Amino acid sequence: MSVRKTNGKWRVQVDVGRKADGTRDRRTKTVATRAEARALEAEWLTQKDANDGRLRRCTVRQFVEGYWWPMKEESLEQTSLDSYSQDLRLRIMPMFADFELSEVTRADVQAMVNLCSGESTAKRARDLLRAIYNEAISAGICSHNPAAGRFQMPRKAVHAHDSAEREVWLTTFAQHRPVLEAAKGKGEIEKIVVLGLCFGLRKEEILGLDVGDIDFAKRVLRIGTAYVQTSKGNIAKPTKTAESFRTVPMTKYSTARLAALASGMPPESPFVLSREGKRLSPSTATKMMRRFVTSEGLPYVTIKTMRHSFASACLDAGIDIAKVSKWLGHTNIMTTYNRYVKARRSDLDDAAGSIDAALEKAGLE
Repeated sequence: MSVRKTNGKWRVQVDVGRKADGTRDRRTKTVATRAEARALEAEWLTQKDANDGRLRRCTVRQFVEGYWWPMKEESLEQTSLDSYSQDLRLRIMPMFADFELSEVTRADVQAMVNLCSGESTAKRARDLLRAIYNEAISAGICSHNPAAGRFQMPRKAVHAHDSAEREVWLTTFAQHRPVLEAAKGKGEIEKIVVLGLCFGLRKEEILGLDVGDIDFAKRVLRIGTAYVQTSKGNIAKPTKTAESFRTVPMTKYSTARLAALASGMPPESPFVLSREGKRLSPSTATKMMRRFVTSEGLPYVTIKTMRHSFASACLDAGIDIAKVSKWLGHTNIMTTYNRYVKARRSDLDDAAGSIDAALEKAGLE
């Protein structure tokens, strides 16, 4: 480190430590006066002390805004940054912003968890705080991680999409028919419905599909792009996981309908278009689907529940769960069991009727 006069000005140079990529972080600047140089030197030496673990006071806010967030901005996709930003703004910073890193206890983390609306929200916030502390430990700024270990999670929040009575799932292919027929000939909405009910694609996969991804000769659909909404606009990105990048077969019905809908479209064109002839935005797709089912008097299915409906109908038709999981692009078959397969109350009533019939046949009335 040094402050020296050069050609009538003052030059400051301080080795602050190491950057996130492991390279040396050497700061150099030339200023007009000696006082400016000394002030700048003191600022950089404070940062060096922080990197070396000698900073006596470093709050959660100081660490996140001065070190952790800038590092993540360079390495993460915007969708991940948006998710982190939300948890920081709504859950972590309101609780811990002005706490020194070393002051936060497991009891404090449990208090944050208790304030979360549900288990998944609490786990996400806890995991993010844990990751932040792991970075702080690696940087030598603190020695313990209060977010490590197990915590008592709040009960799962009950939303409309968690309730069989309020959410509409079409659990058989026979139930899909009225929706497919109502969508027939309706342009972009039919594209969304066919891709949702006949393939179980995620909304971002439907909107990320190009005409060239549909191979009518081989009767396959290639899914590799997701079109997602972020705080910095809509972007096209690779699909969710390696398993999400997949090729799935097309049925006779879907082949015929997609061929009619793609007629005259160039291969490089997005398949689902906006009025301006560009890729349809996620928010507009959601609104279009809502207007469609409402105006047609159909069961209230959404783009998300069409994916669930496809999985449930496949299992109802006797298709092996492993094949359904592969078709949906799941990393783990348990995801298919736990998230995408459920029975409606009416299905359970039918099952109870079957049990009654079997008991009667056995002489038990």
